[in-house]
Amino acid sequence: MKKNIYQIFFFVVFLSSCVSQPVLPNTEISYPNEISATLPNTPSLTPWDTPSPTPTSTPIPTTLDGFVQHMPGLSTPLPFVTGNREKVYCQFPHAFLSYSEAAGLSDEDIVRKLVEKSLIYFYSSQAPDWCRIGGYKVGKVQPMDNIGPYSPKGDLMFSARFSIHLIQVPSYWAPWGGEQDIENWFHTGREFAIFREEEGFRMQITNL
Repeated sequence: MKKNIYQIFFFVVFLSSCVSQPVLPNTEISYPNEISATLPNTPSLTPWDTPSPTPTSTPIPTTLDGFVQHMPGLSTPLPFVTGNREKVYCQFPHAFLSYSEAAGLSDEDIVRKLVEKSLIYFYSSQAPDWCRIGGYKVGKVQPMDNIGPYSPKGDLMFSARFSIHLIQVPSYWAPWGGEQDIENWFHTGREFAIFREEEGFRMQITNL
C-alpha cells in the first residue's frame, strides 16, 4: 500500500514540473561575425586637395605711370607705346665702307666703322620710333673663333658688342639678347659677315 502511495506522489510531482516548464520551439539563434556602422561623411584634406588661390595677372601698363610702377628701377622711365610697329625701314642695314674710307685701317677698325654706320641709320631723326635710338656706343670688336654654324660667310667674320639708348618699349630691339641698365642703355651685340666688293666693304648681319 505504501509503495503505491509513493508512486502516485512521484507521478504528480512529475506532471507539475512538466506544466511549469513550457517547451520552447527548436529555433537556432545566429550572431553576426562583425558589426558594421555607417560613419558621417568627413573627407580628409590632403595637400593636393587644398584649394589653390585664384590666379591673378598683372595687366600690361598702357600709360607712363603704369610703366614706372612696372619697372621701378629705371631712373628715366620709358614711354610704353603700342601700335607703331614698322617693318620696312626697321631692318638692320647692309652698311658700306669705301676703300678710300678704309685706307690704313685694321680689320677691327673697318668692322667698327661699319657697325657705326649701321647704328647711325637707327639714330637718324627719320627713323620710325619703333626702331629709332637715342644714342649708340660701339664696344669690343673681335674675329669670330668658330664660324661653322653662321650664314652667310664673308671674307671677314667678326662679332661686335654695342650699346644703344632706347626711347620706347616695346621696340624693334626687344628680341635681341642683351641687358638693359637703369639709364635705358641696352647692351647687346651680334655676329657679322663682311664682304670685299668692287668699291669697298659691305657688312651683313649673320644668322645661326
